[in-house]
Amino acid sequence: MTVVATKSAGEVKDFSINWTPDLGTDTISSSTFAISLPGPSITQSTNTTTQTTVWISGGVPGTFYQVTNTIVTAGGRTLTKTFTLEVLATNNL
Repeated sequence: MTVVATKSAGEVKDFSINWTPDLGTDTISSSTFAISLPGPSITQSTNTTTQTTVWISGGVPGTFYQVTNTIVTAGGRTLTKTFTLEVLATNNL
């Protein structure tokens, strides 16, 4: 997954991953998120049977982070996806 997502350092922003194409008839039982470097914080994460969501705050402006989501399915599979998060200095409105 080579998605580049952005947020400003002062934002708390949510990011979602749709796992439906990977699941077939299987469903998500649990989900965890990890960030590659210190700086941003995971403030909350949730999941449904097909989608995961993480809320991220903080981070160092100008820094790129790898955010990895690992799920375990009802069928016993462990799957991961990673996206790149760029933290911007200000909110680009």
